[in-house]
Amino acid sequence: MAYNAEAAPDAMSTVRRLFDSQTSAARAIWDMEKELGTVTSLRELGMKEQDLEKAADLALQARYPNPAPLERSKLLALLVDAYHGNPPK
Repeated sequence: MAYNAEAAPDAMSTVRRLFDSQTSAARAIWDMEKELGTVTSLRELGMKEQDLEKAADLALQARYPNPAPLERSKLLALLVDAYHGNPPK
């Protein structure tokens, strides 16, 4: 969701309104997940840090519609943050 925020502003605005949030849509959902006690990191889901680059490459190989063009460096940065459980930017 954070990756596509700039490419889909109307959708992000709708999510923010639904959550009555002043933060980003992705952050609003992340905050809710934390509040509910759900897993918020790829590490907690069992992903290994050495697999982050492979995950980015697999995402680039997959052919599916995405609002924002996929860029490896941006995907990898997002995955690193998600691995460590950092809140979305």
